[in-house]
Amino acid sequence: MATVFMLAAMQLADGDAGAVFAVVLTVAVTTLLLSCLTVIPALVVLRLRRPDVHRPYQVPVGNRGFVTCAALAYAWILIGSWSALFPGVLERLFGIDYDFRDIWGVSLLSFEAFTLGTVAMLLLVGGIGMTVARRASAASAVAAASS
Repeated sequence: MATVFMLAAMQLADGDAGAVFAVVLTVAVTTLLLSCLTVIPALVVLRLRRPDVHRPYQVPVGNRGFVTCAALAYAWILIGSWSALFPGVLERLFGIDYDFRDIWGVSLLSFEAFTLGTVAMLLLVGGIGMTVARRASAASAVAAASS
């Protein structure tokens, strides 16, 4: 999959190595940030629902401090995710000049098509994986119940 996305990025940027690197790196960072959008709420839920589980790292001020830190990190991740998926939007919102082609070496439309297409493809692959895992789990449950 990584090779396919790299080849697509090379076509997108007409072989400009710097532009390809920037776009592919941004997509990699974006996918990491987007995964954190589910991880942080899961950490909060687990900490609040399972307070009896030993955790080697402690946050000052107990659960209130942990939830505050998680909310702050989540806000930064939201801003980072938005900026990675839609670069230049926040800059324009705050009146900062942002010449997309000069910065990225590709057009805004090409960048967005590649980035959002990559995210859509990853979501599709993840959805297929979840479907396969659910079917396998259901089949295991049926087999266990019948034996």
